[in-house]
Order: sequence, then C-alpha cells, then structure tokens
Amino acid sequence: MAARSHFTIACAAAAATHACAAATSPAAIIETQSNAVADGSINTSGGNNVRSDWAGVPGYVADANEGSTVDWSQVHVAHDSANFFLRYVMNSSASGFLTFNQRAFIDTDQARTTGFTGGGDQLPIGADFMIEGASLYAFGGGSNQTAFTWSFVQGLSYDDFPTNDQEMTVPRSSLGNTGAFDFVLFASGTPEDYYPSTGNAGVAGGAFSYQVPEPAALALAAVGGITMLRRRRRSLAPTM
Repeated sequence: MAARSHFTIACAAAAATHACAAATSPAAIIETQSNAVADGSINTSGGNNVRSDWAGVPGYVADANEGSTVDWSQVHVAHDSANFFLRYVMNSSASGFLTFNQRAFIDTDQARTTGFTGGGDQLPIGADFMIEGASLYAFGGGSNQTAFTWSFVQGLSYDDFPTNDQEMTVPRSSLGNTGAFDFVLFASGTPEDYYPSTGNAGVAGGAFSYQVPEPAALALAAVGGITMLRRRRRSLAPTM
C-alpha cells in the first residue's frame, strides 16, 4: 500500500478561529486536515464501487444522525499532485449525484468578504466555488454575495454507488491550484442538513478547512528532523 501522510488540527468549535487553522476567514474552523496520497491511488471512476483505496485517510468529525432524508455523517478529503478527492459518507441513503441533493461550498481564498455567503447570508464562509451533485461551478455574483449566481466549470469524475458512500475527483487546477480552502456541505433533504451542523449560523457558524502543505513547510520540517537527529547523535557521542 502506498505511504500516506496526514495531519489533523482539532479546534474547539465555540472558540476556534483561523488563528488555529492559520488562515483569515472569520468562521470558526472546527478541524483542519491535510491528507496526501500517492498519484493514482484513489480511483473515483463510475461503477468501481470500491472504497478500500481510502484506507488511512481519516474523516472529519462525524455528524449525528438528525433524521433528514439526506443526512450527512462524515466527509473525507485527500489530495495528490494533481487532484483533490472527496468522499461523502451519509447517515441516510442519499440519491445519486444526478439528483443534485448535495452541495459543497468551497472558499478558496478563505475570506468571507468574497464569494457566496448563502441566499440568507447563512454561510460562515464566502464560497468561491460550489460542487452541486458532481458538477463544479464558480461564483458569479460579484459583490452581491447572497445571489445564487454560478458559472459551470466542469463535470467531475465520480462514483455515487452505494448512495450512502460517494466519491469524486476535483482537479486542483479547477480550483485555481489553491493550497488551502474552507468548506461547508449542504443537503437538500427534509429537513435540510448542514455539515458541520453549525454551517448555517452565519459569521458565528463553523466550517472545516483543508490544506496542502507547501514545499517550503515540508522542507522546514525535514530540516528540523535532521537537526534533532544531529543533536541526539552528539548527546550519544563518547566524551574524551
């Protein structure tokens, strides 16, 4: 199995800000993850019905079953050199992606002052992109942040069976090669369901965050590891 690397930062939902998640959105960031996988290790082509390739990729904090007809349980996110991967796990058996019951609102600049904030200004983020079903859209409302105005970007590779465990691939280039984004998920069941559950509480609400570690950060971590190893070797060296 290909090696995977990931980190998780869990923040207290009531007090967390992007000071915890190292970003600038006013939303309370409940959890930040980064899950790197080997190129080609996750296959989301329709009809494969396989999820074993997600082994080792943790989900974000699970959501309680609130009894909606389309009810979120958990989402998993990963990336390789070219793509982001999303996996939706549902408490209830959702319909396939072609029914457009699920939306992912994605804030690539991590600023609520730009992008869609919901028709009732209920989102804690400003979504620059939306995935509806398995189609990607870019926000086109400009300064009218409550306008549901979107431009089609592209259809996405996906597998939506079983209907309570769905996956898709999002090219990183389609999201502007962003290195980080915040997100909130929505399901148009009865009643409506948000993930996280405070994703409809406006500026006081909560969101999740995802990061792709920058090469400089990885290099710095490697230097730190080498420094610690050298110190350990010196401490074990015999004295003359």
